Amino acid sequence: MVEFTDDSRPSSSTLADDDVTKFDVFSASLKEGKHSKKSKYTESERECAKYSTTWNAKSHTHAREKPFKCETCGKGYLYRSHLLTHNCIHIGEKVLTCDICGASFKEPSDLHTHCRIHTEDRPFRCEFCGKGFAANGTLVTHRRIHTGEKPFVCEMCGKTFSVSSSLVQHWRTHTGDRPFTCDICNKAFAHSGHLVNHRRIHTGDKPFVCSICNKGFAESGPLVKHRRIHTGDRPYKCDVCGKGFGDSSSLVGHKRETIFMSYML
Repeated sequence: MVEFTDDSRPSSSTLADDDVTKFDVFSASLKEGKHSKKSKYTESERECAKYSTTWNAKSHTHAREKPFKCETCGKGYLYRSHLLTHNCIHIGEKVLTCDICGASFKEPSDLHTHCRIHTEDRPFRCEFCGKGFAANGTLVTHRRIHTGEKPFVCEMCGKTFSVSSSLVQHWRTHTGDRPFTCDICNKAFAHSGHLVNHRRIHTGDKPFVCSICNKGFAESGPLVKHRRIHTGDRPYKCDVCGKGFGDSSSLVGHKRETIFMSYML
């Protein structure tokens, strides 16, 4: 067994801090026996020390070791800073703020994605149509328009959806749940968008304006129908006579009238 005397041991003044630590580890392993079962360093730690120039026994951790644990949910992290960021989820604190619009976020990745709204950066491109997106998740959802994939299935009736939010909204048709309530008249709605549109009845807000005649509308759908008055577009065609209509309700009325007249004859 090799031993170091006080004279042969290098002084700390001639070694860097990391070298001192490595030297102490190496010296201890020699004194205790490098392959001895009594060694206080594990086999994996010895391997790391062998190939790393910055190995430190006190701060060294392996991939499966996550010493910083969340007291609320028990999730572990390698670094304390990551734990502090995670804790914001439980306390509802938003610590990261957009310098342009002031929006706040809990995760750096969310802020980074948000900033693309201002920069118009769209790095995720659809290979079918070339459309760009700020987030990869949005691209994944968009692709389903081309592929027809509908992975979200209603357990009640088997109807399928391309996005999970549509399934959540559909589920309320079975449960009758209406979680969105008007703070003026207490009318309840199954979808938040319906509540937004309903509020405009009280406020008189008409944010959708025709670019041709400046007529305002509370919802986008009526504006789309109105524009057809100017353009003459008739996208709804009768499959019997071929007559076109500007909206679906007019087509339905036409079909009923046609059926009624056929019986009269």
